[in-house]
Amino acid sequence: MAGYLDDGADGFFPRHRCRLMSLGARPEDLPERKAFMVNQIFQFHGHKWIYDLDELRYALGTAGFDPAAISVRSFGRSAVPHLAALDRAVRNDETMYVDVRRTTTADPQHR
Repeated sequence: MAGYLDDGADGFFPRHRCRLMSLGARPEDLPERKAFMVNQIFQFHGHKWIYDLDELRYALGTAGFDPAAISVRSFGRSAVPHLAALDRAVRNDETMYVDVRRTTTADPQHR
């Protein structure tokens, strides 16, 4: 969202647009409209909800995950190598990476 508020030529959206074109997108398919870029990142990939780290921690806590089991990672740096291999370079500037480990607990409501 900070990219939406930044209207500089060297802001996130112009850099992201150039990056997508370097990966094969055509300029005519990537208009320079800010709302288009938000939708390109969000809706065009089938997302239904936007998460930041706080929202993700809340959702995971509600699902019974221990907050200590959540580790922020970077692109291609999962603690589980085969999961890191799933990261797509085309999305690394628009994606939050976290590892979450499920732990067992005596409380059956938290499994």
